[in-house]
Amino acid sequence: MPKNITKYIEIVDDVTEKVQNEIELTRLSIVAEKMNEAVVITDASGKIEYYNNGLVRNSGYTEKEFKVQFKDILHLQNLTSRDDIQEIIDGFKTNPKPFLYDSQHEKKDGSMMWTAASLSPVYDDLNKLSKIIVVYTDIDESKEYSNQLSEKNREITDSINYAQRIQEAILPSKEFFKSFLPNSFVMFRPKDVLSGDFYWVSDAVTSKDEQFLLAAVADCTGHGVPGALMSIIGNNYLRLCEHEPTVNNPAEGLDFINRGVSKTLRQEFAESTIKDGMDISFIALDYPNMKLYFAGAKTTMYVISEKELIQYKGDKHPVGAYVGEELIPFTNNEVNIKKGDIIYLFSDGYVDQFGGLKGKKFMYKRFRELLLSICHLEMDKQKEKLEHVFDEWKGDLEQIDDVCVIGVRVNGKEKKNFTTRELEVLNHLQEGLSSKLIADKMCISKHTVDTYRRRLLAKTGTYNSTELINYCIKKEII
Repeated sequence: MPKNITKYIEIVDDVTEKVQNEIELTRLSIVAEKMNEAVVITDASGKIEYYNNGLVRNSGYTEKEFKVQFKDILHLQNLTSRDDIQEIIDGFKTNPKPFLYDSQHEKKDGSMMWTAASLSPVYDDLNKLSKIIVVYTDIDESKEYSNQLSEKNREITDSINYAQRIQEAILPSKEFFKSFLPNSFVMFRPKDVLSGDFYWVSDAVTSKDEQFLLAAVADCTGHGVPGALMSIIGNNYLRLCEHEPTVNNPAEGLDFINRGVSKTLRQEFAESTIKDGMDISFIALDYPNMKLYFAGAKTTMYVISEKELIQYKGDKHPVGAYVGEELIPFTNNEVNIKKGDIIYLFSDGYVDQFGGLKGKKFMYKRFRELLLSICHLEMDKQKEKLEHVFDEWKGDLEQIDDVCVIGVRVNGKEKKNFTTRELEVLNHLQEGLSSKLIADKMCISKHTVDTYRRRLLAKTGTYNSTELINYCIKKEII
């Protein structure tokens, strides 16, 4: 074919392509002019071939000002706040999927405007990238609302995190719990940052001069913030009942807490349908006489003795329940214990967790079987096993409630019931040192020494230092 004819055909094809592009551009622009959104049409390189009045309007300029201001920078790369816009454009050469992102643009008055940008590639008959259609939707108001919401969320999160630190300060640390009950474990898993479950440990001397080690597990109404507020109220009344003359056993302790919670919440008979309160297990350990006292508000205590699990059910009503116009009293249960027995207190979070192959609840039966299968392990190993089984059961499902389980093994050798620091105080008492001198030697406060001394009296059932030393010598504790 002659060269002049070939060249002519190339020119005709080029003109035809340009005409087709102009026709296509005209058609697209007719649609774009009717849209409220800002619309930009670029060629395959990102050079702007068309923009509608929406883009001019959003910029804050007049049409004449806009043409002057942007005449040398009419490229998509100059209109967006994204650094990777060139990569996006290049990606359209092989990937036809539209690209969405949020973009910021500076207006004439210097303020920033947020838009949601949608980039859609257009291809020619040879499947080659021909144009890019960009639609900018004004999201200034929604972005402002989103920023305000984010700020509020940050404030709320900060408050919740601060409340968590308060709750953690109230809960006994692992070391503190083991200072009372060395052969024990605590599994504590809040559903949220804050927990409606809590645990507690202390010692007390009753008005009858009986000395007990005390422990409790409580499940307050709800979880999260409401549950945490209730847990603080419950924890406060547990502390108060240590020194209350009318409290001489766990049942009287729950009666005291019941009256206190109802008074704090101003919950009277007519308003009892509010159902604010808690389920709680409360025990008192009398080691010298090998007795365990238990009272429960809608809870159950398990004791494993010689590989047999025994259930001790508390009363069926929670703290905060009325009958007629009176608060319902609680029942005290006395249990004989022996060395090797294990006591378990727990909330319902573990057994109510959904999971497994069929997404069902764990249930009490499976929980009892699990405890029987691990009761031969050391207490810390039992905790690890409980946590592992819980995580395996839950899988990818959401944790539905707060979880709290504590286990206490009754020691055979009494020396195992004492911590290293308690034994150190005991040796100094045997030397005849005063609390102040012991405090100086151990680099602790006199108040802390007196706390250790009171705890030693509670663990041995003695009433003064002389009885304490004689008892510990007889039992070969010192």
